[in-house]
Amino acid sequence: MTKDDDPEAYIKAFEGTAIQMGLDQSQWGHQLGALVINEAQAAYRAAREEAQDYEAVKAAILYRLEIFP
Repeated sequence: MTKDDDPEAYIKAFEGTAIQMGLDQSQWGHQLGALVINEAQAAYRAAREEAQDYEAVKAAILYRLEIFP
């Protein structure tokens, strides 16, 4: 994810790709964390112990970016 990407659209695209690739959902948080930058990366690091809970990682990233779906 670059600074110019829409975080919600990026996450939605990530989820679609993860499903297409057959990636186990317990790995989604780790994979997403490796793809984000700046504030989103800081949120991932803060939620790292919950990385197997993809929804928690996603929520932490969106919260850090002040996006409240």
